[in-house]
Amino acid sequence: MRWSATASMAGPSASKPFEALRAAPRSRARRNTPLYRLKTPSRAGSRLCSLGFPKDWIRSRGLAGRRALGKPPSPAFLTREGSHAQRLHEHSFCHLWLPHIQLDELRTRLRCASKVLWLWLAIDPCTKLLPVLSLGPRTQHAAHGVIHSLRHLLAPGCIPLFTSDGLNLYFYALTAHFGHWLQVNRRGRTVRRWQVDPRRIYGQVKKSYRRRRLVRVTRVMRLGTQDALSTA
Repeated sequence: MRWSATASMAGPSASKPFEALRAAPRSRARRNTPLYRLKTPSRAGSRLCSLGFPKDWIRSRGLAGRRALGKPPSPAFLTREGSHAQRLHEHSFCHLWLPHIQLDELRTRLRCASKVLWLWLAIDPCTKLLPVLSLGPRTQHAAHGVIHSLRHLLAPGCIPLFTSDGLNLYFYALTAHFGHWLQVNRRGRTVRRWQVDPRRIYGQVKKSYRRRRLVRVTRVMRLGTQDALSTA
């Protein structure tokens, strides 16, 4: 009441900006956001995208009611939300200085997929940061993709220490991305030879199980020495 009385006392010209702001469509507030020109409610979309779980899973645990969720978000909304998160990730995760990186993969199975998929992870054990996440098969091509993405996120001159399980796919991916070309004379010709960075340190922890019980742990150095690994 006080706001309307003040606006009416100031005259009709003073109340025009407030009326225009009040009558502005909701799409203007969503401009330059993933919600622009979409009919999905803001609360429902933000809850679903922040949780990242199916609607039945959220309802069964009482995290949100039916009225708050409504219909599931449209594919256009999910596509825009994913692209927006990807741009934010590329803007924030760049020129990282990570002294130690752990490489690991988790076995998973999606409802709509009949085959088994693997979630590839690159973890910083100091800050628990996940610079790279990749979902795909357990192949050499997928391992190259993870290390390739990680290589572009690191700062120039950063030489992290790598540790992983006994999967040999990491070794071939690391040696292919961290190194430089050398000009070598061979039989009167100058050829190029790939030289792995001698400062690279990479160790593996191989676990042996028997009847689902851990019976032996073996540490293997693939690049560098054990003393360099302990010092780092």
